[in-house]
Amino acid sequence: MKQYAVVTALMDGDAMVSGERQSACGGCAGKSACGTLGSWNKRPVSMRVHNLAGARIGDKVEIEVDDQLMLKASFRLYILPLLAFFLFGGIGWLLFQQETLAIVSGAGGIALCYAWIRHQDRHLPPAMARITAVVESAHLNFAK
Repeated sequence: MKQYAVVTALMDGDAMVSGERQSACGGCAGKSACGTLGSWNKRPVSMRVHNLAGARIGDKVEIEVDDQLMLKASFRLYILPLLAFFLFGGIGWLLFQQETLAIVSGAGGIALCYAWIRHQDRHLPPAMARITAVVESAHLNFAK
């Protein structure tokens, strides 16, 4: 997956970049009647990335996220918490024999799962693939 952005700040070998999140819908003809609550709209996004290309503030860059990393992140953020909900909810049902406590146990499992995910790899940031345009002046100030 590739994304284009502008470098807004530099810090410890990383860069803060800002750009527009691209729509997943593309040129779908059915988007006017779609029930995805406007997911086709472009939205501004800022993120911290590894500055492998040596970009400076104001440079336009290409950000690349490995497809395997996207699949791994999707699994960890969606499938693992769902499994934790069912596992802890089932254990809660076996221990307490009450639906309410089973649901609370399942919610606790989700919370523990997200705490474990956050502790694991502190999210692997995407890497800057290349600089697409170099800024003319190095005196730009984005900290307004």
